[in-house]
Amino acid sequence: MGSTTMGVDVLMHYTRHASSFAATWLGCWFLLYLVVWAVYPGLRRLLSNLHPATASSTVLALMALPFVTSLVATALVFSPLLQQNWITNHYHSADCENRFPLLRNGAAIAGVLGATGLALTAMLMRFCSQLFYSLKLEAKLALLGERHEQWYLLPHKERLVFTMGWLKNSIFITEGLLKHCERRDVDIILEHEREHARRKDNLRLLASKILILIVPRFLSRRFTDDLQLYTEAACDLSTAKKHGALNVAETLLRIQRLAPRSFNFFSKTLVSGFNGSEVEGRVLLLLQDKTTRRAGRFRPLLYAAGMLILAIVLVDPIHHGVEWLLE
Repeated sequence: MGSTTMGVDVLMHYTRHASSFAATWLGCWFLLYLVVWAVYPGLRRLLSNLHPATASSTVLALMALPFVTSLVATALVFSPLLQQNWITNHYHSADCENRFPLLRNGAAIAGVLGATGLALTAMLMRFCSQLFYSLKLEAKLALLGERHEQWYLLPHKERLVFTMGWLKNSIFITEGLLKHCERRDVDIILEHEREHARRKDNLRLLASKILILIVPRFLSRRFTDDLQLYTEAACDLSTAKKHGALNVAETLLRIQRLAPRSFNFFSKTLVSGFNGSEVEGRVLLLLQDKTTRRAGRFRPLLYAAGMLILAIVLVDPIHHGVEWLLE
C-alpha cells in the first residue's frame, strides 16, 4: 500500500511539473511571437535595406526567437540553477513549490496536458504527413524522370521546375516547361535551382515550418511570405552574377506567364521552385541599384548568444508572472 501511494505521489509530482512546464513554455512562446509580430512591420523597412540572403536569414532568426527563447527561459525557470538567486526575492505562495510555480488543480493539470498533447500531436501529424509524402514523391519522381547531368526531366505537360530534398537535393523540370524555354532560360533556371541546393533552402523552409507550429496562419503569413521572397531573391541575385540581372528578370517574367496559377501535388513549404512567385518583388530587388550589396555572413552563434541573453532576462518576469496567474 505504501509503495503504491509513493508511486502515485511520484507520478503526480512529474505530472505537475510536465503540465506546468508545457503551459509556461507554450504561453511564453505565443506571447513572444505576438511581440515579434507586432514590431515586425517596423523591422521590415530595415530588412529591405539588407541583401536578400542576409534578410532571409534574419527573418528565419526572428521566427526562431520566440520558440527558442521561450523554451530556454522556461527550462531555466524550472531548473535547480534558480537556487542561485536567479529570481529576485519575494514571497512564495503555496503553489511555488521549491521555487517552481506549479499547477495544483487536477482539472487544470489534465486540461493543460490534454490540450497541449492534442494540439501538438495534431500539428506534428500534419507536418510529418507532408514530410513523408514529399520524401515518397521525390523518390517516385526520380524513377519517372529522365536523368540528366544535374537534373531530371519529367514527362508531364504542366510547366514546372522545382528542387526537392533537404540534405541532398534533386532538381526537376517538366517537358511542358522545357519546350517553351530557350537555352538561356534553362541555364538560368538550373543555376537558380543549384543555388537553392547550395544554400539548403528546403531545410530552412522545413525549419520555419516547425518554428510556427502553434501559430495561426493569419499571424504567420508575413514571415512566411517574406522568407519565401528573400529566399528566392537571394538565388536570383546569385544567378544574376553569371547571367546578368536583366536576363534573369526576363526569364522570371517568362516563367511566371508559363507557370500554372495553382498546383497541389506537393506542399510549397517543403520545396523550392522557379515558379514566378513573388515576381514583382523579386524583379524589383534584381533591378534596383542596391543589388550590388554583398551578402553578410550568417552568424548563428551571435543569434544564439542573443537568444540566450534574452532568455536569462525573461526568467524573473516569467516566474513572477506565472506565480501571479496561479494566485
